[in-house]
Amino acid sequence: MIHKEQSNYAEKIIKIKNDANELACEEIRIEDWWDRVGGGSWMGAKGNPACLIYAMRSGLSSKINIPIDNEVLYGKINGLGYLVHIKELELWKISNIVIKKSKIMKVKNYYVSWIYVRPNGIQSYDNKRNTKTRCIIKQGDEILSVGETLCGKKDSFSKEVGRKKSLGRALKALYPDQKEKRTEFWTGYRNLGKYPRWKLNSKKIVKEIQNVMSKFK
Repeated sequence: MIHKEQSNYAEKIIKIKNDANELACEEIRIEDWWDRVGGGSWMGAKGNPACLIYAMRSGLSSKINIPIDNEVLYGKINGLGYLVHIKELELWKISNIVIKKSKIMKVKNYYVSWIYVRPNGIQSYDNKRNTKTRCIIKQGDEILSVGETLCGKKDSFSKEVGRKKSLGRALKALYPDQKEKRTEFWTGYRNLGKYPRWKLNSKKIVKEIQNVMSKFK
């Protein structure tokens, strides 16, 4: 085994660079370094389909000059296993202000979590522009949907805005025609925390109060 420790990118979803070959712009869920997964270098893994595809792919012409070494990660795209060199990835540095995954918000048997990512190279979190908010909806260990939003150069970074937009996009992808399902998640988000995040429609509140009052007449 070449890498003694687990990759820092394990269990993270990372976008592949635009300049990569046929995997360009895909998002891959990293599991670990290939040598830790496969038990050795990809160069010695005879007959392994993922290693063979990587060998052919890395040998093709590309704007990314992929070196022949073992800085190779293994992950999955749409359930299929792939090897990617670390140079092929858009490496995003996860901030220290990470909201813990899994049980941050539970809606029935679904879990919703948010993470904040920023371009690699920004050492200080004072510069919060260009920060991505990523919403992940899971059921057990399976990722069902991911939504992202990017804080623009002229915008002021807001966790609340980022969470809402990324959640909306994740839900739209998961339930495009099921408004009632999306409403369940939004209700859960509204009640996440000590106080409700926004007030219900005032007309509905008045009607509810009137209904309650009428019972005591």
